[in-house]
Amino acid sequence: MSLTVDISTLAPGGVRFAPSPLAELTAMLHVLSEPGHHPPRQDWARSVRAGLDASLAARLSAADCLWRTTRADFLLPPVPAATLAEELDALDRLTDEKFVAGALCLADGADPTRPDGSPLTDPAARERARTLAQADGPRAAAFLDALLADPPAVRGWLRRLWEDCEGAFFAEHWQRVRPALAADARHKTELFRRFGLTGALPAVSACLSLDASGQRIVVDKIYDGTTSARDGLTFVPTAFGHPHVLVVHAAGWQPVVNYPVLEPGLPQPMPLDLTSRRLAALAHPTRLRLAHALPRPAHHPRTGRVLETDRPGGLPPPRRAEAGRSAPHPPARPLRPARAGPGGDGPDRHGPGGDHAAVTGRAGPVTGRPARSARGREVLGPPRAAGPVDDPMPTAVNRQSSRLSRCGASPIQSRTTAAALCGPRSRFSPQLLHWYPAAVIRASGPTPSGETCS
Repeated sequence: MSLTVDISTLAPGGVRFAPSPLAELTAMLHVLSEPGHHPPRQDWARSVRAGLDASLAARLSAADCLWRTTRADFLLPPVPAATLAEELDALDRLTDEKFVAGALCLADGADPTRPDGSPLTDPAARERARTLAQADGPRAAAFLDALLADPPAVRGWLRRLWEDCEGAFFAEHWQRVRPALAADARHKTELFRRFGLTGALPAVSACLSLDASGQRIVVDKIYDGTTSARDGLTFVPTAFGHPHVLVVHAAGWQPVVNYPVLEPGLPQPMPLDLTSRRLAALAHPTRLRLAHALPRPAHHPRTGRVLETDRPGGLPPPRRAEAGRSAPHPPARPLRPARAGPGGDGPDRHGPGGDHAAVTGRAGPVTGRPARSARGREVLGPPRAAGPVDDPMPTAVNRQSSRLSRCGASPIQSRTTAAALCGPRSRFSPQLLHWYPAAVIRASGPTPSGETCS
């Protein structure tokens, strides 16, 4: 689902980037009404609400249907002014019919069953407006009844409410955020002047993009809708609106995009195509079976191929084993190379704890004590208590050597000897006492023992 803005008939010079005091005030009121939507602003909301007069807080609650779950269209001015008073004056110039229509424009998209008449004169439109207001709660229904009964009185009451908010908290915070909003608007204006909407939209929000024809702006929303920017298109930055991107798209209103200014440390909206790719990767049938089998110590060569589907979706790549091509679930313990012997020799070639410790990371036979090489040096690794062995059957020496040769943590040189090729017991026995033959795994440097086979 998405909202599209047709810009094919947009006049030259019809795009505007500018901050709006009224839009920022209603963004602050939304944070006060729904602080859970804005975790970075929760401390601010608590401090402001603690300083509000009880009567002002009650009046804000009575009218919060205009900014709590949606935003009335007239609260995002198409031509932003420098002060709140100027924008309220422009709001007073709207007719009662348009003011009421802007107050009741909920995010229901282009509903073909919506009556075209005004709720002030059309009974069907009035009934629909009451039904929608009742769904928002008793306060919204009471506010709508008062607005339909006497629009001029409610409009005057709202202006006094916003002017009281300016004196209570808005003027101070507006002076703090206005320079940053003005700088962001200048930056986006320069991007648009140089690169057009193709370069400006990605800087505005990841939720905005141009379609393939370049004639429509596509906005990722949870409803479908369409509008035309024939009379102009306004982008209004906000410091209190993260993570919401609001778009005025009702018929008869100039499109206005209210977007949050990027701040360090705040998560940014995820593009719809990236979300789709990630969900497609997570919904892979084999991945679901692997997730079901995770409690069991299972390894399978298809695991790596299935995990490759994560990469196009932007998910973290699988952590491979330190030696080999498999991605274990849970991750395998890293290899613990044996200590080098005198003269720079690699792992012990003949005794328990040498080759086996390099291959499996084990300390040696199940004796409860650290294993010692043939030259009397202890092999790295903690002592193991006596008990049953749960090691899997060793892989063929050729494949094991090929895997370990890819390990970048230690210089391993793999060679296969005639003894290895002719020793099936040492190659395939699951017993720890049956060690790999000499020179199968060897650090680079010393000459291998035995006859080397290609």
